[in-house]
Amino acid sequence: LCPGCGVTRMCLALLRLDLAGAWRANAALLLALPMLILLAVRLMWVYVRTGRRMPSRGEERLIWGLVVYFLAWGVLRNLMA
Repeated sequence: LCPGCGVTRMCLALLRLDLAGAWRANAALLLALPMLILLAVRLMWVYVRTGRRMPSRGEERLIWGLVVYFLAWGVLRNLMA
C-alpha cells in the first residue's frame, strides 16, 4: 500500500462526518490534514500579499518533515499488514 492509498475513501467518509471510517481509510493523512490545510492557506496568503512564491525556511522544513512522515507511514503500514 502506498502512503496515499485510501485518500478517496477518507474524503468520502469525512463528507459523511464519519471520522472512524476516515481513520480506517488513511489515519496518517487524517492526522496531518489540519497542518496541510494551514500550510496551504498560509502559502496562498503570503503569495497574495507579497507575491513571494517560495516557502520560508520554517515552511520548507515543515514540508520536508511531512514528506518524511508520509514515507515512514508508507513503510510502517506495509510492515503492519
